[in-house]
Amino acid sequence: MFKRKRKIVCLVGILAFFILVKWGYSSVFAEEVKILSTAPRGSVEDIGETSAVIVSFNQPMVALQEIPEGEGTGPLLIRPPVSGKYRWMGTRTLVFLPEKGRFPYATDFTITVPRGISSISGQILQKDFSFSFETPSPELTYHWPGDKSKWINLDEVIILQFNQKIPLQQARDFLQLTGKDPEGRKTFLPFRLRYLAQKEIDEEHFRAEEGEILLLEPEQKLKPGFFYQVRVLRGFPGAEGPLGMSEDYQFGFSTYGFFRFSDIENPHLSHPAESIILNFSNPVSYMEVASNISFQPEVKIPEYYYGSGYFSPRIYLYLNLEPDTLYTAALSPELKDKFGNPLDEKIDFTFTTGPYSPWVSMTDRWAVLEAYGGLLYPVTFMNITRVELRARALGVEEVIPLLSKEGIFRSDKEIEDIEKLLDVSRDWKIKGPRNQEIIDFIKIKDILGQKKYGPIFAELFIPEVGEYQRYQRVFIQVTEMGITAKFSSENNLICLTELETAAPIEGASVEIRDDLNQVFWRGETDSEGLVRTPGWKTLGIKARKEGQKPRQWVFARRGEDIVSINSDWGTGIFPYQFGINYDWAPLPQKLTGYLFSERGLYRPGEEVHLKAIAREKREGKWEIPEAKDFWIFINNSRNEEILKKKVNFSSYGSSSLSFVLQKDAPSGYYSI
Repeated sequence: MFKRKRKIVCLVGILAFFILVKWGYSSVFAEEVKILSTAPRGSVEDIGETSAVIVSFNQPMVALQEIPEGEGTGPLLIRPPVSGKYRWMGTRTLVFLPEKGRFPYATDFTITVPRGISSISGQILQKDFSFSFETPSPELTYHWPGDKSKWINLDEVIILQFNQKIPLQQARDFLQLTGKDPEGRKTFLPFRLRYLAQKEIDEEHFRAEEGEILLLEPEQKLKPGFFYQVRVLRGFPGAEGPLGMSEDYQFGFSTYGFFRFSDIENPHLSHPAESIILNFSNPVSYMEVASNISFQPEVKIPEYYYGSGYFSPRIYLYLNLEPDTLYTAALSPELKDKFGNPLDEKIDFTFTTGPYSPWVSMTDRWAVLEAYGGLLYPVTFMNITRVELRARALGVEEVIPLLSKEGIFRSDKEIEDIEKLLDVSRDWKIKGPRNQEIIDFIKIKDILGQKKYGPIFAELFIPEVGEYQRYQRVFIQVTEMGITAKFSSENNLICLTELETAAPIEGASVEIRDDLNQVFWRGETDSEGLVRTPGWKTLGIKARKEGQKPRQWVFARRGEDIVSINSDWGTGIFPYQFGINYDWAPLPQKLTGYLFSERGLYRPGEEVHLKAIAREKREGKWEIPEAKDFWIFINNSRNEEILKKKVNFSSYGSSSLSFVLQKDAPSGYYSI
């Protein structure tokens, strides 16, 4: 039974084959002609979309041929009619190219593919197929003045730019110009209408052709203080087609009014540095205001205002004013606005200033104080009545942990648990006259106690200033030694001198630490006050974060006198200022190399040859590495390890490796 069924299946297959050979493939599977896609369709936003009508069929309609020049006749029925040429793109796509490169604007087109057209196989389109599209209607793309514009000149003209050419006479019936006086009375105004000539279009750098821009000019000059409105009515026509604008469009603007001074915006300034804001009814230049304003008590107006031709109805003046003072200002009647209208009367007004804003200033972050001096650290105060002083004399082991705290010198940040560390605390009362700088001192002896030398850390908490300036902190080194250092990855140079005489200090002990307070090197200065040390790469100092340069801390000691410096405390002196090339951000890179294969594409089972060249950086130079071997790992495209092998370097710092890919090796990218 099974064998019989199998024979029947085979016979059917042979029979079908012969049928295909005799009558052809397309006859067996033939279907009627259908339209698969058309373009354009619906509402067209850009007229460029109508550069061709495209109709795609489901089967070959013509034989494949070279691209012809185009024919004047074709199967499409276009309503309303448009002249053009037909062209077949391939065997299934018919293209109609309008004669003018596009279809006319503002028109609703219907395209019909009539029933009865046939394909190569003889199949026909059973029913008419129609689709339609609408080209863009007239649209106002730009106008001057802009909507809600203010202070328009009285001899201004109105410009209307459209997306297509406009019939001048018909357009007049769809335009309205109205004016409204300051009392709100509205009037329809007569106007003249013309095209903007092509020469005018080019001079004004419009992107348009003649016929697309209308110039609307009121028959009478515009009046001051009026509100004008232009209305483009629904149905506004284009020159090429019957469709008009689909809805009304309107915009309004106002002319400048009578020139007057409105007010001073804030008659009381909270502090002398605050700006005076003067408001006018019309725009006026800074130059004009500076030349026509005076103050009592007298105020010198900065020179840059006299050179500023910038116009604004709102003038900001930043002046050198006195605190807590009543000022009288006068505006001259000769003051003129942007349009040449004078103020015509003298205007007097008054304003007052408040006190200077409170602030505190001192040299923060890092400082050195000579131990043989008065041990007073100056702080300047302005309108401050009290601050909280917190401080501590630090031991050597405390310096790095404290200064490495995140945001230790930020003026807007409270440092967690710092109050527990700072054991000296007092409420500091500031006495002195208002609005004057008062200089007082942090008494360093009160913090050092019985010590003569040593580092201290001080913090001022200032409750009377803004939250972003509440804290000022400083690390002060009380010492008789000056320390200078040059840091690099390979070596360092430390120099110690007397602060008072600049004489070199011999025999001072020097040590280098990292951010974790671990000592990496110790030594002493020579007779010239110098000591040369290994750099961070040689010492093996690691950075706290990957990609950063490791920081080195240097501590120098002579008896009880201690001074320190770290590699981040720059002074602005860099090698490039002396014409010396240098690596400005050396990273802990020891080895680099180049690994390559003899070609980039392999078949399974082929042999792969690899070559590697490596170099090690020593004292700024790339040299043959001291390492004698290295490991190589190769993964296939499935991230499976296919090779792990130790490879030896030659005496030239190079090596080679060959291996054979498996015959069933998967395709894709391999990584080494």
